[in-house]
Amino acid sequence: MTTNDLYHSPHRNALRKALKELVDFESWQDPFAVTLTHKLAVPATGGCYRGTPEIYSQNLRHFLNCIERVLIPRAARKRKVHLRTVAALETDQSGRPHYHLMIEKPHHCDEERFRAIITGAWRSSDWGYREIDIQAATSAGWIDYLSKREFVSDVYSIDWHNSHIRGRSGL
Repeated sequence: MTTNDLYHSPHRNALRKALKELVDFESWQDPFAVTLTHKLAVPATGGCYRGTPEIYSQNLRHFLNCIERVLIPRAARKRKVHLRTVAALETDQSGRPHYHLMIEKPHHCDEERFRAIITGAWRSSDWGYREIDIQAATSAGWIDYLSKREFVSDVYSIDWHNSHIRGRSGL
């Protein structure tokens, strides 16, 4: 089965519906749609080091750890509490990799501070590029957008290692 066959498969809509049910957008209290762009390469001794999907995933994990360190109280982190997050990696038409995320903002953090924490943490990450977009997610349409490539490509899809969909709401 080719990628094109899978994209047009009758099962694709059922899989997207299952993802929407799993994420349960309606239970999220204050979700934000976030796009974080990666650098294509970073300087290294004797040249440069090109990014890979594994490196981008590791960089996103570091980024999420940084923002959780600021946003989640220490006692909650010890209990393995995470921000609700759904992450999907893709590349744009020019080949630049980026993550689309839905992140639930904790109720104790105002929107301006939340944006500043995300922006600061991303810009300080090794692979974080300057292009960042942060918007309040007002509908489940962002989940449709996140899942547009799910089950189509074995490389660019939902990053389950960096997604925490059963997080505690009301943090």
